[in-house]
Amino acid sequence: MFLRGMRFEPPRAGITASLLVMGVVLMNMSDCGTRAALMKEKVIDFSPACAPSSGLGHLRRCLNVYRALPPEFQGQFVIDPEHQAARAHCASLGVPVGEVAQGLGVVVDKCDAVHLADPVALGGSVQKLRAQGHQVALIDGVFKDRLPLSCNGDPDLLLQPYLCAAQDTPYEKGRWLAGGYVVLLGRDYMDLGPPEQSVAPRVLISFGGTDPTQLTSQLLQLLPQCPDLWDVPIVGIIGPHFSSQNTEACRKAAQALPRCRLVTAPDTLISYLQQADIAVIGSGANSRYEAACAGAIPLVIEQSPDHARQCRADAEAGLGLHLGAFEQISALVLNETFKRLASGVETRNQMAQHAKKLLVGNGLLVVAQALQDLVLHANNHN
Repeated sequence: MFLRGMRFEPPRAGITASLLVMGVVLMNMSDCGTRAALMKEKVIDFSPACAPSSGLGHLRRCLNVYRALPPEFQGQFVIDPEHQAARAHCASLGVPVGEVAQGLGVVVDKCDAVHLADPVALGGSVQKLRAQGHQVALIDGVFKDRLPLSCNGDPDLLLQPYLCAAQDTPYEKGRWLAGGYVVLLGRDYMDLGPPEQSVAPRVLISFGGTDPTQLTSQLLQLLPQCPDLWDVPIVGIIGPHFSSQNTEACRKAAQALPRCRLVTAPDTLISYLQQADIAVIGSGANSRYEAACAGAIPLVIEQSPDHARQCRADAEAGLGLHLGAFEQISALVLNETFKRLASGVETRNQMAQHAKKLLVGNGLLVVAQALQDLVLHANNHN
């Protein structure tokens, strides 16, 4: 039996991910059955947002899903040739890259700005993929009064891996997985121990792999005006695809902070997050959830106005603090925020433990199983 528009509740202890994943809605294959029949049933392609303004967050969480699929499943990342940073990142990991989707399943993960600017166009791209015989899963961050796509552009599976997305009106056109239990954290974040804050707080600063708005250097330039941070250990992350201007500005600004250390292009942030008590972090696809899961309190600065609603809802639920856009943050406000957190280790412990409990580490496995079911069921009905 296949279920439409059904809200999926968070997992209960003892239930495996495979039992959580229920039926999928089958599209009408009458016009595209021939093409779909020629597609390999165990191929799932990924089409993430990769423009410089989007950073690498969408690509990274799609890579998390790609790696969680069983070995018998194949796929590629559909990335336009002009997005060299994203293609280079995939190449460094040995991940196949192409320009046209070939798999029976396609995961589309576009930035929220694309959806908000032109929902009909995004719906049209989903409709085109479905008309070609693909089963389409859409990862979407536009919830709470979510804008529609188009009358025929609805995906077969809607994924909203954001903490408060499950409070939205249920998606009526197909399968819907939403909320903190499907946040797409990498395997390294599963089964991490309980967070424990140190008496003297340690700070991590990270704004992703590209930092298109150069928030890292801007923040480092602001910190010398915060006296309560002068003696605090600070680690600043220089992403693998920072502009030379941003990198040089970071290095220059760090010289004014006696206990600041810069780390260039680490393979993963997990060890740095685990060694931090507070993470000043961007509002990208997964950053605040990775910080919370690793035990660092996220202080989130918006990298795009489109993220404000998500970040505000997460903070209201107790997942860190939402500082707003960088232009709204003064040295006084930043200093007072750090001062308040630094003075109470017990408060920080409670905040960190609460934030971690909001997330479920096996969301990646739930989504990977849903994608397998999506293509296997579709293949069986061709």
